[in-house]
Amino acid sequence: MGVRKGNTDQADLSTYALIRRRTTRTQLEIKHNGAFGTLGGEQNVNNLTASASFQYLLGPRFFVVPAFAELYRDPFQNIAARLTPGVGFGYRIFDQKGLEWSVELGG
Repeated sequence: MGVRKGNTDQADLSTYALIRRRTTRTQLEIKHNGAFGTLGGEQNVNNLTASASFQYLLGPRFFVVPAFAELYRDPFQNIAARLTPGVGFGYRIFDQKGLEWSVELGG
C-alpha cells in the first residue's frame, strides 16, 4: 500500500495471493491479483484478476490441464466481469525446490 501527498493526494493498494497444493500426481493452483487506487479523493483504479488451474501429471514431465478458469474485472475499462475457461497440456522443463519452469498450451 502506498500513500502520496503533495499537490494531489494519491493512495494505491495492490494485492497478490497464491495458494498451491501439490501431490505426486496433481497440482491445484489458485491466484488473485488486484489493484485499487484513488487520486484526489476520486477512485481511479479498481481491477481484479483471479484464476484457478488443475493439473494432472501423466509422467515425470508431461501434464494435462483438464480445468482452468480466469475471472477479470475492471470497471474503468468497462469490463464488469470476463470469465475465460480452458483446457490444455504442458511440459515441465525444470522442477526443483525454489525454481520451476514449465510451458503450457491450451485453448
